[in-house]
Amino acid sequence: MGKLYLKPMVEFHGSLMMAFIVYVSGGNGIAVVWGLFMCVVAAGAAFFNPCISLASLFRELNQTHHPWTKSLETVLCMMTQILGYLVGGLIGWAVEGDTLAILINPDKDKAQAFFTEVVWTGQLILTLMIIKDLKTWKDPHWVAIFSVIITVWVMANMAHPISGACFNPTQCITLNIIHYIHTGDDSVLDHLWVYAFAPLIGTMVAAGAAGALRTKASKPMNEVHEINQLKGEEDAEENQH
Repeated sequence: MGKLYLKPMVEFHGSLMMAFIVYVSGGNGIAVVWGLFMCVVAAGAAFFNPCISLASLFRELNQTHHPWTKSLETVLCMMTQILGYLVGGLIGWAVEGDTLAILINPDKDKAQAFFTEVVWTGQLILTLMIIKDLKTWKDPHWVAIFSVIITVWVMANMAHPISGACFNPTQCITLNIIHYIHTGDDSVLDHLWVYAFAPLIGTMVAAGAAGALRTKASKPMNEVHEINQLKGEEDAEENQH
């Protein structure tokens, strides 16, 4: 049972650090990406993002003999991510004396921002699923880590002028709520539904696509395995005669 709570604790501390890095950097993209890099290297394969946690759960449910344990671990991870971003945001507010909000570009409409979040969150999830399927994600593995960091950097640069580059519902919602508590500006709450639902939809679509591709790719390998197994049985019978 101790191992069950180990990863949620890592998620809490990593999420706290990510929220704090966002504050002290003023949301500077390079600083945030570098902070993400350091957190991932330190924590191994921790996620700090409920979308990635869900995608990992979808992938592993069919590969584990303990689905309830994995599901419980994922729920605990998501809860500790929320708590970590909340605590990190409050610490950042206390240290900096100010708060910040992640906002949609006022020159863009919410539908465009929603679509941007769906597409780029899906791209992030697909990248992670491919890395896992290629078995390059180890603790830590530099190819996998740099792949994720580069993907996040490209996503941030492409999406920031449109949607503010969220991709992480927990981070955006908690930081915007803290900003509302500090300033009383309720306009930062108007588009939280975009940050809540768009990344989750992108995650489900990408995880489903990755699962379908994985199933299709595994069929030829299964057929080869069955042929080799039958051939081995035939050879064994011939040797006995």
